[in-house]
Amino acid sequence: MKISDLSNEELTRICSFISGKIFKKYYQENPRNFNDIHPGFRPNAISDEKAESIARENIEKPFISDFIIKNLKIYTQAVDTEKTKQVENGIDGDSALLAVLSKYKSSDAMLYFLMNSDKYSEDYVHLFGKSLEMIERKTSQLQEEKELLDSQKEDKNNKEEYQLQIKGLTVKCETIQSEKDEILRKAQENEEKTENEIQALKDEISDLNSELLDFKNRAEYESDEVIAQKEGCPYSSFCIIVKDELYHMLKLRRIADVQNELLVDKDETDMPTYSYLHMAQDGAVEGSIGVWDWNATAKEDGGTFVKSYYNPGYQITEMILLENCSKIEDVAEEIKKGVIFDSNADKIFFAYRDEENTYCGLLCKKSELEESAGHKYSVKTNVSLLPMFKFNDSMILPYRENYYLRKFNLGIPQKIIRIIKPQEIIKRLLLKRITWGQAQKRDFLKKEYQRISAFISNFITDDFIEEVAEACNCDKEKSQELIQVFLKNADDYLNVKDFDSEAIYQIAKNSDALLELCSQKLKKDWELENQENIANAKADLESIRENIGQANGELLEIQRKCEIVQTKEKKAREAIKQQNALTVEVEKNVQEKMKQIKQDVADFISDTLFQFPIGSMQSNENASTYEKGEVLSNDDYVINNDYNEFLDTLIFELAEAGVANDYCLPLASYLYSAYIHKTPVLLAGPNSLDIANAFSIAMSHSNASTLNLNGAYNETFLHNLDESEKDILIIQNPFCSSWKNAVLKRLMQREKFYILTTSFPEEILIEPQSTFQYMLPLLTDPLLESMPTRNYVGGVLSDNFKPYETTKKVSKVKYMDKLSVGFISKTLLEQISSDMHGILKVEREKAIEYDLFFLLLPYAYATNQIDRIQRLVDDAEITLSKEVIQKYQLYLEANI
Repeated sequence: MKISDLSNEELTRICSFISGKIFKKYYQENPRNFNDIHPGFRPNAISDEKAESIARENIEKPFISDFIIKNLKIYTQAVDTEKTKQVENGIDGDSALLAVLSKYKSSDAMLYFLMNSDKYSEDYVHLFGKSLEMIERKTSQLQEEKELLDSQKEDKNNKEEYQLQIKGLTVKCETIQSEKDEILRKAQENEEKTENEIQALKDEISDLNSELLDFKNRAEYESDEVIAQKEGCPYSSFCIIVKDELYHMLKLRRIADVQNELLVDKDETDMPTYSYLHMAQDGAVEGSIGVWDWNATAKEDGGTFVKSYYNPGYQITEMILLENCSKIEDVAEEIKKGVIFDSNADKIFFAYRDEENTYCGLLCKKSELEESAGHKYSVKTNVSLLPMFKFNDSMILPYRENYYLRKFNLGIPQKIIRIIKPQEIIKRLLLKRITWGQAQKRDFLKKEYQRISAFISNFITDDFIEEVAEACNCDKEKSQELIQVFLKNADDYLNVKDFDSEAIYQIAKNSDALLELCSQKLKKDWELENQENIANAKADLESIRENIGQANGELLEIQRKCEIVQTKEKKAREAIKQQNALTVEVEKNVQEKMKQIKQDVADFISDTLFQFPIGSMQSNENASTYEKGEVLSNDDYVINNDYNEFLDTLIFELAEAGVANDYCLPLASYLYSAYIHKTPVLLAGPNSLDIANAFSIAMSHSNASTLNLNGAYNETFLHNLDESEKDILIIQNPFCSSWKNAVLKRLMQREKFYILTTSFPEEILIEPQSTFQYMLPLLTDPLLESMPTRNYVGGVLSDNFKPYETTKKVSKVKYMDKLSVGFISKTLLEQISSDMHGILKVEREKAIEYDLFFLLLPYAYATNQIDRIQRLVDDAEITLSKEVIQKYQLYLEANI
């Protein structure tokens, strides 16, 4: 039997017989094949009805049709086996078959004959079906009669028992009613007391919730970051960079020392008494302040050698004292208008001295301030809330004319101060939305747009309700009522119809003669008033008619010219066709010439880059950065219990990173295989950073910590990588010359999973081939189909997560022997290939294609061996699909 020979009705019956529950289990056992026919969904997330529907819609696919035929064969084999047993007991074949099939529904039983259509005639099948239907009806009737008799018999036997139970229940109900009345009486006595207690508890809970919310809001401003001290440096000091007048070199002047994360005066600590510390000169700026970790080691000649390291973890807070402020509202107004000061501190504490001789003020990060001319700083317009702190003299460190807070972690603020009123925020948001582009779409003129913007900008944003309440000597609620009444009266006044006009309208409406007379009178009056306009309109109408006549004549002339142009176009197309035939040979010669030019240009660029390394051409203004991976804000992330569920989650995240659906699964398997062995991967091309973060998000519901190499070497950043809790780390621009050796050394440790990214695949062409003994390259461009959307959901691994058990028997990668591959690279490629095959469970032909696509072609491109792949294709040793050739057309030669 062939699936294609069956009607839609028969296919529906077959799918219903197998049932959606069986199909769903089949999909769960084969998620890869299910993703091919129904991408974007997980088998365990669909209903049984949907599972059956998917099977009907994809019944021509081998994945479904083979399963259906398999189940039908099992069914027919079970029927034949049971029939054989009946025959062996002395029953004839037809009766035995009838007895076996009558156990099924008649529609399901007839499926047996679909599978054995060659054994039975149509008449036999028809008569057999009628017999089954008759047996089914008779069986149903007998069952109903049996159930009725059983029910009647049970009712008769239990009638007397029910009567006794009713009497007992009546007595019990009377007892319960008495108890209920007593309980209600007591409840009513205590109702008022209970309500008062409940209200008191509600009020207390409300107050506690308000306090808790306020505490949570304030606690968000507390820093819980632990500051790490440089290894081997027992001392930390607060210093300023000054210039040595004698040697004209920069050095560190000690202002105070750090003890228990507080700034302490130098004479109160037991640290060595050095007024100045030696420092590294790279990137140092005179006048800069900060905390340096340092040590002092003895020299052989009896002296000491001091070495210091800048510690960015310590955030210095400078206090700016505002003499003309006496309350916190004054401080808010001052920093909105702008305060003139000059500071290198990370945070600024704008404060005034209150009546209790404490310093009260608002704390601003440097990023929350914007600078105008003359070192005037004001808080940015998008900052609406600032924390308020109070400190006494003991917490202030004076240095010359400046004041610094001794604390690094300022703790929880006393209050959160709103420095911008809600009405002002609404006005700014409104002005932000009313753009000139939006006004143009609504046919506004430029002047109209400017007047509207100016009008909204001049809105008085003070609380109008409070002004009305003060003027009317009432509370806010009464003030709101008065405003609403006023607005309603104004609206009625603007829309009211006076009584006289309404009466005349009703009289005219009910009298046809009066209505006609009024209409004529109004028409005559209107014509007299608009006589001049009517005359001008008639003149315009005549002019328009004349213009239409002229336009019709011009249209005929244009149509004639169009016919001439079309004739010329036809001749030109024929000439172009002939010219194209003549240029085939020319194009071939041009391609050969371009090929030679490309090779010459590549040689020139390679020679130039070796003479002027990439690191030497970088701007000194650029600097490397380290960003700690942030957790996603959503709470609906997926919990993965095993590696199959993790791969399903990763497939969805890779699609959000712009990866084509056909490559999400193999790419997920590739990255997970590399992760198992902590094999570094180099993603080269567009979306590389998004793909790396998608892998991290699927595993830990957070972006990966990222080190962007774009400047001088800084050991602090590598220390950050070591201290990071993240298992997945990203290194951007890994070929920066000042970092390269340190990066390769770090990759050899294999303690964490490093993903290296670069947006330009051409960078890897100038790297030595031995570089790829440390990492596996992968070109991202052939894998993509769109820009990243980044609508990630994220996932985490459960506590009982079952990882993939790596393949112990590593198999060779076909065609690898055609390339020049180092021993380490060969081991890495074979291990990743073997695990990918084990995870994907694909046929051998598809596995070889994945090896070429994800392993050999990228490695060949990175090591300048792409011509060897080309020769294998030319000699027909490798047969690449058109899709692979198209994806790699930028990297392979044009004649592949």
